[in-house]
Amino acid sequence: MRGMSIVIGLSVAVAFLALGVVCFAYLLKGKD
Repeated sequence: MRGMSIVIGLSVAVAFLALGVVCFAYLLKGKD
């Protein structure tokens, strides 16, 4: 199932993106 592989890859990419945004927001909050 190639479609499932794409969905899993997208989910992983979105998860990493969300993690980066959370870390960035946390760093900004900590500086202030």
